[in-house]
Amino acid sequence: MFPFDERSPSASRPATEVTSFYSSRDGSHTTNDSTDCSTVTSARGGSRLVAELRLELEMRDERIKELEGAYDELLRKSNFDQGQLQCDLQKTRDELASTLETLNALQKGTGKEGEGNLTQETGDHSVYKKNIASAGDNDPRSADYNPVTGKVAEEQLARLVNEFTDEKESLLAALKAAEDEREELRKVAEDDKKIITASECEKEKLVAALKAAEDEREELRKVAEDDKKIITASECEKEKLVAALKAAEDEREELRKVAEDDKKIITASECEKEKLVAALKAAEDEREELRKVAEDDKKIITASECEKEKLVAALKAAEDEREELRKVAEDDKKIITASECEKEKLVAALKAAEDEREELRKVAEDDKKIITASECEKEKLLAALKAAEDENVTLSTSLKETVESLEEIRRQNIWALKERDEALNSLKTERRRMHESSPSADPGDTEAPLLEPGKATNRRFRLYGMCPRCTVM
Repeated sequence: MFPFDERSPSASRPATEVTSFYSSRDGSHTTNDSTDCSTVTSARGGSRLVAELRLELEMRDERIKELEGAYDELLRKSNFDQGQLQCDLQKTRDELASTLETLNALQKGTGKEGEGNLTQETGDHSVYKKNIASAGDNDPRSADYNPVTGKVAEEQLARLVNEFTDEKESLLAALKAAEDEREELRKVAEDDKKIITASECEKEKLVAALKAAEDEREELRKVAEDDKKIITASECEKEKLVAALKAAEDEREELRKVAEDDKKIITASECEKEKLVAALKAAEDEREELRKVAEDDKKIITASECEKEKLVAALKAAEDEREELRKVAEDDKKIITASECEKEKLVAALKAAEDEREELRKVAEDDKKIITASECEKEKLLAALKAAEDENVTLSTSLKETVESLEEIRRQNIWALKERDEALNSLKTERRRMHESSPSADPGDTEAPLLEPGKATNRRFRLYGMCPRCTVM
């Protein structure tokens, strides 16, 4: 009869297994980054297990109290039975002693006097009085002795002695049975004491397991709070990413409008065909570069934390490049004032350079935000980038159609490319001459090439440590 309730959830396994189960639980399970659902489920499971352990402890306490009460009851009953048997034994001993004295008196022939004394000693036994009186009347040494009556008295005395002997044996057997029962009760009490001791040990183990469960539940609660904070931070990062994606969408719409305006400008003037072809080619290269940059951004997103420092250095270099481009733009403005016919071309080139620098700055900021984004938003960001790639592919397709429509014009104006090269060389010579003649010109900028479409993009690739024709870092 073990005080372990079979209805308890952990009745099928020992307490050592339950304790080892709690002791083997590692805190690393709380580092799950999915959502707070698993954390809440774990917390509920821990609370339910704690409640089950508490219920089991209460049931065991009740069972121990029942066993203690039963043990006390058995002990009281054993003591009562032992006292009763001792009383019966003492009474039997007194009766046997009185009977032996009566027999001795009859054998010695004490007569009626002795008979009266013996009868007074056994005054509580009326049956013995009658038997002894009849035996005294039939004493063979008396004058009134009757042989028949004396023989009957002797038979009665012999029967009385046999009855007392049988009663003595039955009382001894009852006493022995009582002693055996007492020994058995003592053994049962010792077994119950062992069971109670084992129950106490089991109770201590369950208390330790309950304490471990309480600690684990507290740990799970703290993990749930940390997960809630992480989710809040992720929501903030999500809003920032949504704003960044919206800005990217606006920028793509602006690029699409610029492409349409470029297409209208191409059809507006035949003399600007060469410039527009170069601009469209530069735009196509820029879009291809943007697609490659998007792919590189995917790689940068999955890169380790060590790439952050490189990106910070790259951003700093981009700022330096921007400053350098600003200085070059100022020098270009001075050169533009030298020739009125080249003013519109250089202004357009400077505007494209400023737009490209702004794009570089926005791309750098977006990259920095994307790199610091939460892990749980990576898939959404990848989907947004995929959508951006699809839109870039659409824009590339439209530009490809425009290029195909202008391919015939490009073949007709191949000869203009040679004139453009000659004009660029002459412009470069003029610029070098103006730099040499200008007192505020930087000596290190005399060999700086004229700003052409795609040059700033090539500089950006060099800043990021990539080849302009591939995406290898």
